[in-house]
Amino acid sequence: MRSRYAVDGAKLRRARQERGLPVATLARAVGRSVYLIYSIEQGRTQPSDHVFKLLLLLLNVSADEITVSADAAPQTSPSAPTAATADASA
Repeated sequence: MRSRYAVDGAKLRRARQERGLPVATLARAVGRSVYLIYSIEQGRTQPSDHVFKLLLLLLNVSADEITVSADAAPQTSPSAPTAATADASA
């Protein structure tokens, strides 16, 4: 089960590094593999709710400090006209 929060891997890495925690130490404290922590930091996967809560506790951060902000969400742009829509308007 994945967390309902979208962890920003770069923010997680920064928080870990600011506290001087090696990945192996954080992984051991969370009870998960180094590979999982790297995968979260690189944005390839998201933690479960349980691991997310442990990360918050161990790094002493709020959810806002390591999650994707609403401002960072990708913006959708209007799609360019396709050949089908261009033909229909001619």
